[in-house]
Amino acid sequence: MAHSLWELADIAAEHFNEKEALEKLESGQHKSPPKGYPTDKSEYADPEFYEFPLDTPKRVKAALAYFDKHKWHSPERKKEAAKRILAKAKKFDISVSKDTNVYKEAHA
Repeated sequence: MAHSLWELADIAAEHFNEKEALEKLESGQHKSPPKGYPTDKSEYADPEFYEFPLDTPKRVKAALAYFDKHKWHSPERKKEAAKRILAKAKKFDISVSKDTNVYKEAHA
């Protein structure tokens, strides 16, 4: 028996939370750490979605470089991420200019 595309979608939706799956696909957010990345949430600028790992100096520098390019979920999350990035930069003795948006956001 052949099913229409809509019928197949309905059948699939019965087996998983369709809304949650679509949101995850659309957002590209991780609900668990990607393979080969830190498992400790404290090692991320955005720990809820395991975004911007901060466990090495190289990754902290990447977070600094991509901070402005990221689409943040909320102003609060952006501010907290900026604070985490600056704290890890300090830990790794990475200089961050007061002119950067990361610095400004953390101190706003």
